[in-house]
Amino acid sequence: MYYIAESDKSFEQATIDLDAAVKRNGFGVLHIHDLGKTLRGKGVPFTGECRVFEVCNPDQAARVLATDMRLNMALPCVHRCRQNQDRLDQAGTNACCPVAGSNADGGGEGGRGKNHPHGE
Repeated sequence: MYYIAESDKSFEQATIDLDAAVKRNGFGVLHIHDLGKTLRGKGVPFTGECRVFEVCNPDQAARVLATDMRLNMALPCVHRCRQNQDRLDQAGTNACCPVAGSNADGGGEGGRGKNHPHGE
């Protein structure tokens, strides 16, 4: 399951808003990987921006693991913001994460719930 949502926000504003939304909905941000910064720091001529957020809701994670411990490979939930040329989009994927599952334009899989970082 996945969703992709395009945004008119700046890259920085989109990452700030995503961080706030996941926290507001009971998720913790475990780590933010700044792929652009990392690649450029290693001498790779990467011109885009991409930040990958690892997020987790402890109650949801416990329910998933209680159902089937093999699902630990699907945790934590992953969301990303990507700026490529003049286009910004946010995406998430994880079948067991309630914040993933909807395209902001309504064309993606799943539906928005109260825990969706882009609102209901």
